Amino acid sequence: MNRVNVLETNILHASDVIYWLDGSSAPDPNAMLRLPAALELQLTTRPGDLLVVNSVGKTAFLRRPQNPIVAGSASEADLQPSISPTFNIAGIVSDSSGRYIARR
Repeated sequence: MNRVNVLETNILHASDVIYWLDGSSAPDPNAMLRLPAALELQLTTRPGDLLVVNSVGKTAFLRRPQNPIVAGSASEADLQPSISPTFNIAGIVSDSSGRYIARR
């Protein structure tokens, strides 16, 4: 009989996601379409541990996990997502194709 050891790793989860919407696609924000191209994002203010993943129509912000790694089986409390402190970001969002107006 073979024995298998399973190691569960603590991975990053997006703490916040911005969906970039085309305001001219619909009058109702819930019906607006996501932008068909990635925007350029230049942050001037951000936490040091913030990882920014920018893709078509959205930007995700990832932070290092605050919960410790649990040895053995995790309890129900260990499985609950931790409440992350708020953080500020500032910068410029622009579109190299010129279809959308840059914002600060």
